This record gives sequence, C-alpha cells and structure tokens, in this order.
Amino acid sequence: MRNYMRIIAGLVALLAFGLAGCNSPGVSVSSDGRQVAVSHQGSLYVADIEHENWRKVAIEGASASEPLWSPDGRYVVFEVFTTEPVASTEQQEETELKTIQHAALHDTATGATDTLAENVGPPFLWKSDGSGFVALRTGEKTSDLVLFGLDGAEKYSVRLTEGIHSPRQLCWIPGEHDVAFVGTHAVEDLTWQDVYRTRGSEVEKMSDSGLVDGLGSSPASKLMAWMESSADPNGISLALRSYDPRSGSIGRLPFPNRPAFLRTSDATSAYVSLATFSPNLARIALIVSVASPEPQDGEHSHYQEFCYSIETNGSGVSLIRPGEVDRKGSLHPAWSQNGQRLLLLDTAGEEPKLLVYNADGTGKRMASLPKDETTTE
Repeated sequence: MRNYMRIIAGLVALLAFGLAGCNSPGVSVSSDGRQVAVSHQGSLYVADIEHENWRKVAIEGASASEPLWSPDGRYVVFEVFTTEPVASTEQQEETELKTIQHAALHDTATGATDTLAENVGPPFLWKSDGSGFVALRTGEKTSDLVLFGLDGAEKYSVRLTEGIHSPRQLCWIPGEHDVAFVGTHAVEDLTWQDVYRTRGSEVEKMSDSGLVDGLGSSPASKLMAWMESSADPNGISLALRSYDPRSGSIGRLPFPNRPAFLRTSDATSAYVSLATFSPNLARIALIVSVASPEPQDGEHSHYQEFCYSIETNGSGVSLIRPGEVDRKGSLHPAWSQNGQRLLLLDTAGEEPKLLVYNADGTGKRMASLPKDETTTE
C-alpha cells in the first residue's frame, strides 16, 4: 500500500508539472497579509483583501500563473506563456505556433508589467530585501536555479543534478545564501520526493525517505523543516524533520506519528498531497486526498480533498475545508509572510472561491473573485 500510494502521488506530481502554465491557478499573499495576487483562467489579478478592489494585470496575448509577492509588497513575479509563429518553410501548409515561457514582473506602484527571461518560470523565491528572485530555467536537457535582478539580469545559477524533476517549495536556508527545495526523482518504477539544497554551485540531497510532501524555513528561528508521510489502510503516518544550519544536524520534531484526525478505514485510501508551512514554521496547511477503493460493477470510485490547519507540534487542528465528493478542482493554500493569515484558493465548480482565514482556521470569510468582462487594470 505504501509503495502504491507513492506511485499515485508521484504520478500526480509529475502530471501537474507537465501541465503547468497556461491556466494554472495560484495565490500569493503580501508580507503584511493585506494584498493578494490570484491567477485563474489564465489571468492575473491583484487586490486589497479587505476591500476586494480587484485589478486585472495587463498581459495582452499571454496566459499568467504562479504569482509571488516581493517581501516589500511592491512587486509580483509570475509566469507567462505566449505564442508566436514558427519560421515557415516551403513544406508547411499552415502557420505553426510555438509556446514560450517567461518570467514576468508586475510593479504595483507604477502599474507596469515587464516580461523578463525566456524559458524561466516557477518555483519562484524572492530575496529577503526584494532586490531579486530565484526561478527555474529549463533547457532541452538541463535545468538551472537562477538568481535574477529586478531588471531580469542573471546574477548566478546552479545546475540541477540529472534526474531531479519538478522542483517546488523553494526556501532560503536560514543564515546562508543557498536554497533548499523538494524535488522528484525516480527509482525503477517508483517516484519519490526528497529535500535537496544548493551548496555553492553544487546540489546535495538532504533527505533519504523519498516521502517528503512539504518544506519550509524560518529566519527568526534559524531552522528549516519538512514533512514526510506514508499511507496504509489504517491511516496516514507523518514525521516532521528539522534542520539546523548552525550545527548541520537533522532531527525529528515532536509531531504525532499517526494523528487521530487522519485515521481512515479499509474502505478508503488517503494520502497527503501537499504540506505548506507558515513562514514562521508555527503552523502547516495540510492537503489530504481521500479516494474510495476500486469500484465494483456499475459503481464508480469517489474522490475528496480536505484542508487542515495544524500547529507544528500536532495541536490546534482545524478542518478549514471539508471534502466534497467528486469535486472538480483542487485546493491551493498560501500563507501571509507574517504567518497570521491563511488563504485558500478553491478551484472546484464553475466559479473559483478565495477563502480567507486566521492562521488557526477561524474567522472564515469568502472573497469574491473578479469577472474578466468587468475587471480592468
């Protein structure tokens, strides 16, 4: 069962990576928790959370996704996809189009949006002073993590080790100029997810379980943490690891191995699909997927997705988004940089919903997402 669930989780991760862009939804909250950037249906919007004064970012002829606020709340970096005709040949009867990926930068102070480096996209990670950002540059056979300035100039790059796919959840290693991330790799017929870090121009593997579902770091506590999970018919098993850059030691945090709220029965299969840490490492937004067993004749399997907010010591559990049977869409959590707000973009149904919570899951309210035909820059 454990290997089966890792295969399913790995395939989901790889599929999501392969389909990224174009209409990928995303949500990001500014450092003070007051502003939000949302991408859905290929458009990018920014707004004050309290007033919901949505403004559509002008990106004519492009499709936006994966926004991320700068620490000072001025800029939003995001991914855009554009199409342009391929140089024609005598053998072509019709004009062919190619899709080009770019990183783009929106300046909320001036309203200007600039398209930066080509073949560059998420995951993004801002420098703490807002002077630049890290992004993933992909080539035909190689991938690099690159630090860019606000003008799109490349500062330095690190080549990813061959075999590492779908890097996500970039974070700075506290007290260092290196970054860590969750990467997917394959061993025979299984896909696994581990924590990797850069060390200068090299990439090193930090975990060896293959079961990592989330990663975060806190400059204040000078720690980095990640969650590992596995599943069987009796429920989900969790482990929370910590890394102290000062000593170079990896330990296990006092988090319950089998939380009662994640127990399941033989009639269902459950696994953690994503763990998103608050920037102060105080809480985790946990996305749990639950599926019914293989259907019998005349029946069909059911799928549900839940979101919990939980403290990193395993207490203060709050079910902030109950699962809905056979819902179409997914849940996308995002923390404010001060760790006081949790936003959840729910793409189920015809109209996506943006749900706003306090960190502990209280104070729920729904923000109305904009309509394309009525929203302008």
